[in-house]
Amino acid sequence: MVVPPPVAPEPLLVTTPQFLSSLERMALDLDRVLRDMDRREVRLGKALAARAALGAGAEAQLASVIAERVDASLGGFEHRVTKQLARLPSEVAMQDILARLEQNVQTLAKLPPPPPLVDPNSLAMQFAAILAGALLALMLFWGLLHRYPWQVVVPVKPTPTEIIDLRPETTQPKHRSKHP
Repeated sequence: MVVPPPVAPEPLLVTTPQFLSSLERMALDLDRVLRDMDRREVRLGKALAARAALGAGAEAQLASVIAERVDASLGGFEHRVTKQLARLPSEVAMQDILARLEQNVQTLAKLPPPPPLVDPNSLAMQFAAILAGALLALMLFWGLLHRYPWQVVVPVKPTPTEIIDLRPETTQPKHRSKHP
């Protein structure tokens, strides 16, 4: 029997000086990447600060534009309101107007009420009421008459014109089919 010789473990492919040099290179690369990220972070912070400053400036500019437009649109309205206010009478004149209105209201309250436009006791009103009642009764009677006819219907026997034989046929069919 052939027994293979025992396999010795493989020696490390990397020696200690090579391992240390690759570790130094990795540390340098990591340091370079970290410095690059710091620079990017600083640039990003500056860009965000500039964007915030532009946003604040844009907000201020937008607010000033809106304020100018509102002032321009209300300018004519303010002019018209001041014109109308100038046309109003003074406080003394308003008190005089209010006093005259109060006198007119008191005078109107003392007047007797006006007569009715149509006297309910007049002959014409009584005739119109009777005519309207008669017309309503006639319409009701007419509606009932045609809705429920009171005619008596007498059934009449029909006259036979032809005698029909209802007995089943006694003759045989000519052929029989599978289908009904």
